[in-house]
Amino acid sequence: MIPPVSTERRDELHKKFAMWMISNKRPLSIGKSDEELRDIFDYIFQGGYVLPTYKFITQKVLVLSVEGKAKVKNALSALLGEGILTSVAGDLWSEGG
Repeated sequence: MIPPVSTERRDELHKKFAMWMISNKRPLSIGKSDEELRDIFDYIFQGGYVLPTYKFITQKVLVLSVEGKAKVKNALSALLGEGILTSVAGDLWSEGG
């Protein structure tokens, strides 16, 4: 039996799972609704890691959104500091965005 993952490792796995969900446009409820996915994680970690809850995922998505906005703001500030004027328009949630 594999021992439970540490809190730090669990949080990192949760973050990576949330990022995978966002990048691949998976439903936020996939950790609960996809039994095969849960079975894979249970097999790999032998109960030492449990997929994050819907509530955790929604919170993590908000955190990742804030982090992403900060990265864009810092990049734009750096460009402006170099005298480069930019224009940015984002459409992150549509199929083509």
